[in-house]
Amino acid sequence: MQASPAVVFAALMPHPPVVVPEVGGRQQRRVQASAAAMHDLAGRLAKAGPTSLILISPHGPVSQGGFTAQSAPVLEGDLGEFGAPDVRLRLRSDLELLAAVEQQAKADGIPLVLTRLPGRGPEVESLHYAMLVPLHFLRQGGFDGDVLVLTTGWTDLAACYRCGQSLAAAAAALRRQVGVIASGDLSHRLEPGAPAGYDPRGREFDELVMGALGQGHYDRLLEIDEDLAERAGECGLRPIVTMLGAVSTNTALRPEVLSYEGPFGVGYGVVAFGPAPTAVDEAAAAAPAVTGEPPFADADGPHPLVALARATIESYVRDGRVPKPPSGPPPSGLPATAGAFVSLHHHGRLRGCIGTIEPNRGSLAEEVIANAIAAATDDPRFEPVGPEELADLEVSVDVLGPAEPVRGLGELDPQRYGVIVRKGRRRGLLLPDLEGVESAAEQVDIAARKAGLRPDDSGLRLLRFEVTRLR
Repeated sequence: MQASPAVVFAALMPHPPVVVPEVGGRQQRRVQASAAAMHDLAGRLAKAGPTSLILISPHGPVSQGGFTAQSAPVLEGDLGEFGAPDVRLRLRSDLELLAAVEQQAKADGIPLVLTRLPGRGPEVESLHYAMLVPLHFLRQGGFDGDVLVLTTGWTDLAACYRCGQSLAAAAAALRRQVGVIASGDLSHRLEPGAPAGYDPRGREFDELVMGALGQGHYDRLLEIDEDLAERAGECGLRPIVTMLGAVSTNTALRPEVLSYEGPFGVGYGVVAFGPAPTAVDEAAAAAPAVTGEPPFADADGPHPLVALARATIESYVRDGRVPKPPSGPPPSGLPATAGAFVSLHHHGRLRGCIGTIEPNRGSLAEEVIANAIAAATDDPRFEPVGPEELADLEVSVDVLGPAEPVRGLGELDPQRYGVIVRKGRRRGLLLPDLEGVESAAEQVDIAARKAGLRPDDSGLRLLRFEVTRLR
């Protein structure tokens, strides 16, 4: 009988301390999609039932040209340097697994350095925040096993992949079921003012990584252009590739992108690798998050995408829970993926409006879910929507068609077309058919000012698009 795979769950988790509420405070709203996805992921890991956890980080004790394993019996740390000393963890090292990993790495030619000799050195070692942040969510989700913590350093990608396979082999030799977590952020250069400066290739890097993970094209990451990775200012690529080496040993694991966002100019991705869903799981995923009707069911009342947006807002505002997107094709007449705006009004007054010009997620339903949460909690013009407002909240969804360039105001119609005004990296958008906007000149003026531009600036580019407005 063939032995069961040792790796029963794997994941990519970001590690910004701001994602922890005790650290982030009001700023935590800007990473609410990541926080919600990490809570979701923690529950999935606990359900998979690993007895030990292997955490791979780019930050921590680093050795030249190899991997480093923290080898004290106890690992601990807190987020006191970020103003949250009460967020504290104390964990046991899986020393038996560590010994097996050390032996396997030696056999496979993987350079591995331990932070202490067996029986010598400190009994307790500190954990870097890049390890504490993911572990904080996983502990909250119910994981209470031992851990093995590795730091990648600047090891080449092929060695990272082989190291992941060695980790899985060592766990299999002990008949140990493990979860493997890559702790890492993506590009740190997504926008002007980002921590590491701005580089237009940062967005390209994030799209490549998230696309490769979501579609299961892992070879693209092993062959990634080194100049692209360097210009992106990333920190997560090596932990990701190491984790993928471990994932390769269990063909039953399937990737699922739970979230991606780029606040503060830094890319944060949350991806789970778990067993393929069963028919029962698929039915549960398609079930409504709040109401008793499937979100894409044909029924009297709001359009299904509007119902999905409202259900999402109610679920998130009340419980902090992000519903799973419905399976199956989108409602009739709508594309599988598209940019979308979610607009909120309360007693006739604008209460929030957030959207995407182009699709950023794998389905239109996922686009609506993400933008509904952002409209309710992250529109900088308003305070977050409170539970007491939900009953009187009016929700609408605009699904954007493709944008096309125009030569001037004569090709615009503010009742029919929305407008995008662009110059360099600046971009402003205004939806069509808005109260008080009567002319194309007014429409362009408002969109330009939203981008910090003047409508008479030289070099402005105008694009128009149509929308399908759903209520």
